[in-house]
Amino acid sequence: MPEDRTKISVAGVDLELVAAPGETDDHLYVWYPKKKVLFCGDDYYKAFPNLYTIRGTMYRDVRVWADSLDKMSKEGAEFLVTGHTRPVLGRAEVKDSLESYRDAIRSVFDQTIQGINRGLTPDQLAETVKLPPNLAAKPFLKELLRNRAFCSPCHLCRLSRMVRR
Repeated sequence: MPEDRTKISVAGVDLELVAAPGETDDHLYVWYPKKKVLFCGDDYYKAFPNLYTIRGTMYRDVRVWADSLDKMSKEGAEFLVTGHTRPVLGRAEVKDSLESYRDAIRSVFDQTIQGINRGLTPDQLAETVKLPPNLAAKPFLKELLRNRAFCSPCHLCRLSRMVRR
């Protein structure tokens, strides 16, 4: 897309295509402002996100992913239509879902960086990186297909090359 946000009309329905890198670098979401519907694709699941590509595809920049979720939460959506699970209904529920997902991603990233800077090994990171209780209690952040303990060590190689905070 030439811009971060592109307006289109399909059969008289005005939509906005918004760049939202996350699970993939070329990800976007579709915003239907008239009805306050946000189609988020795969940037949100009702399970802990797969921050690392298990099959070895391109690195997912989790900081950018969290920023995309932040952008989505600011739309004021009343309906969140996901790529794989049932929709999230209600402005407060949508906001909480997107912001909690964002906060979980940032928490795992920040704890991983802090652990790397303390010299923790991948196994130690897997043991110590935990979601804060308020996020761990969210049913949509349960570790189903994605495992938080697996995410941190897998990021170790990539993150260890980054500028340390």
